[in-house]
Amino acid sequence: MRKHVKTDGPGAAIMVIRDGKVVFNQGYGLANLKTEEPFSSETISMIGSMSKQFTAMGIMILAEEGKLNYEDPLSRFFPEFPAYAQKIHIRHLLHHTSGVPNYEGLMISEMKINTDTGRNRDGEAALTEVLKVFASEPKPRFAAGEKWEYSNGGYFLLSQIIERISGKSYPDFMQVRIFDPLGMTNTFVVDKERLKRSSKRAVGYERKWHGRAVSEAIPMLKYYAGCGSIFSTLEDLQKWDAALYDERLASASAIKAALTPGKLNDGTTLHYGFGWELFESKGISFALHAGGWRGFKSFIVRAPAQRFTMICLANHAEFDIRSATQELSEYYLGARPLPQ
Repeated sequence: MRKHVKTDGPGAAIMVIRDGKVVFNQGYGLANLKTEEPFSSETISMIGSMSKQFTAMGIMILAEEGKLNYEDPLSRFFPEFPAYAQKIHIRHLLHHTSGVPNYEGLMISEMKINTDTGRNRDGEAALTEVLKVFASEPKPRFAAGEKWEYSNGGYFLLSQIIERISGKSYPDFMQVRIFDPLGMTNTFVVDKERLKRSSKRAVGYERKWHGRAVSEAIPMLKYYAGCGSIFSTLEDLQKWDAALYDERLASASAIKAALTPGKLNDGTTLHYGFGWELFESKGISFALHAGGWRGFKSFIVRAPAQRFTMICLANHAEFDIRSATQELSEYYLGARPLPQ
């Protein structure tokens, strides 16, 4: 890790779990350059797109309760959407094969959102505008199931489905149905007041033209509800990993479905399940996902059959998190999870 992190610079922490036991747990560098708080397994950090696996779990919980079906069309939940919503199913959203419009680009191009403040021209929260953008688009980017295209918009819509079906806000549902039952006491959907109270919170650093800068555009994260707005720690993510081996949140068959590659209409197999990238290397099946936003980075690699998990969190944009985790995976398992 010395080649990736400096002792007096932004930091990272890595945890390796085998057979349910932590076999490696080490922090490097600093969570906050001003206070010189070290980065450790207790450091609260933004996990970015790793949030998608929690959103997917929310959908799975509601599906097992019979409140929705993976084949339900978007039109069931969003009757205000154009006719193409009848052909886009929940499963398409989970697999990134929906073809829903790129709402981020649309919001920015129409000047409805300021990417630094997370607010629209009228000063209102951006979330009030997002569904209007979807409803105003006359056609999808492509027919549902025709191709794979990573979509934050799809997971934003999944978070809104959770809200409309459960009657709870997305943050409240995640807290009550996932974080609290697992004892993930330092995990939450972005909450400005809670972040202020968190003494062990990491600050995200990224390189800009004038040097290293602190990124604190917290309001913008609400705009990414469902696709990248969760904060957590290595210790809490260890509890999340443990829950994926039992049936505390969802049945074994539901977990298996989440870790099964999706398929396109023509039968092509994808490398994506429900919030998980899926690859095989040297006979080992890996489930993984990365996240990154405004200096924060995250990565989780799981090899369920080997009872192996590696989780890494970092707070600077220059940290090569994929290379670091690839190297460690090879050290422990003799295989790198991502294609060379």
